[in-house]
Amino acid sequence: MITTYKNKHNHDYLSASGALPATLKNDLLFHYILQKSKHILKNLVCSLKGLAQEDVKDVIITNPIDYAEYTGKQIILDVRIILNNSEILDLELQMYHDSMWENRSLYYLCRAFDSIGSGDEYGELKPTTLIAIMDEDLFPEHHEFYSHFMILHTEKYYPYSTKLRINVLYLNRTELATETDKANKLDYWAKLFKSETWEELIALAKLDPIGEEVAEVMYEAVIQSQEKTIFEAHQRYLYSLHAAETGGYDKGFEAGRTEILVTQICKKLSRGLSIDRIAKELEEDPEHISKIYDIAQKYAPDYNPENVLKELNS
Repeated sequence: MITTYKNKHNHDYLSASGALPATLKNDLLFHYILQKSKHILKNLVCSLKGLAQEDVKDVIITNPIDYAEYTGKQIILDVRIILNNSEILDLELQMYHDSMWENRSLYYLCRAFDSIGSGDEYGELKPTTLIAIMDEDLFPEHHEFYSHFMILHTEKYYPYSTKLRINVLYLNRTELATETDKANKLDYWAKLFKSETWEELIALAKLDPIGEEVAEVMYEAVIQSQEKTIFEAHQRYLYSLHAAETGGYDKGFEAGRTEILVTQICKKLSRGLSIDRIAKELEEDPEHISKIYDIAQKYAPDYNPENVLKELNS
């Protein structure tokens, strides 16, 4: 499990250059950064909700990822948050075209809203907002930077309820940011998400302390952490989704999942685990991972995932 980020004012990222190994659009890395730094999480929530810092008494991620056991099977990577113990937020990055997004977003919203157990009072249901961060227009005829949706009367437009909401932040429409959006620093966050190189990220980090902390945590994640190969593999999977016009999702997902699986198997081999123990920890059938396991054995004691993957794909 990830601990709170403590390595503040680590300026190693200032010496980095070139393309980012993974960007903030990478939902796996995005989840990691928010999980690692409560300060970053709080600042992003304040921007998305239009809140002052003092309005946020507590903010908790209720679905943290254990990256040590991550295998790529966990394909639902939304960040579920409890704000001030009174409201639910569900943050979802949507960076590729999905014809089923409308249905999927409604499903995510209702799933998050269903937060009470059997026998609990309906009055205990918390207001719930799904916040989607997208890189393309959801409604091509309507251009906006930050959209807000709610269940309304179809003629008089008064709300049926204020407890269910969907907000959409369009990274491709930064130029349409309102003065309110800018005051909430949403345009700045959009630029952080769109950064593709260390040079872009460093320039933004110099403009705001929160950007500096994002750069610090991102550098640690993609350069220094044990999880860096997972983020890189997931980034290649995301690129494959954009590149493939037909069958891209299935092929891209499988390629990315295989790379993550190779990385995890190599890690566990370096700990001296048997194939049966590895299969049990990864919740995989031993037969399914046996080929990767056999190839990895050739590269002892380092068990370099890149070498294993290269031979696996040869």
